[in-house]
Amino acid sequence: MPLASEEHVPKPLTYALMYHVVWALLFGASGLGLAILFLVAGHSWQRSLLPPAGLIAFALLSGLGVLALYVVRVQLMTENVEQRTAYRLSQWSNRAVLVFAPAFLLLFRFALEPLARTVLGVSEWPVTAAIASAALQVEVAVWWLSHLLSMSQVARARKRAGL
Repeated sequence: MPLASEEHVPKPLTYALMYHVVWALLFGASGLGLAILFLVAGHSWQRSLLPPAGLIAFALLSGLGVLALYVVRVQLMTENVEQRTAYRLSQWSNRAVLVFAPAFLLLFRFALEPLARTVLGVSEWPVTAAIASAALQVEVAVWWLSHLLSMSQVARARKRAGL
């Protein structure tokens, strides 16, 4: 990440980017870690690689946030975008997570999981799927909370800057 002075890139915008980086890494590490753990424990590749796929999908989704906010950071540093626009884009990315995360959790818990169980003809998940499902639900909930915190920090900083 290129270094930038506080006047070029305010700290709240840097922190928002860092939240996205941390979550992309966390989702990715959890997904890959669980897949490796399941493979080493002797489960079939289907039971090892498919259940953590949701965590990998969220890593990729968070990666899109990283890319978007990184582009904004570089544009701020090269003065191709105003701070007002950068704050607005950062808040938009946080709002997207604040809307998407609870909607996904409700859809996952009450529609996708029961549908998958019906299609697969199982009443209970295999252990690997239960572990990955629980990890996904917890991480998405904490992801939402961290972006709620980021949203309030960006809003406060924007107000202080008079933007």
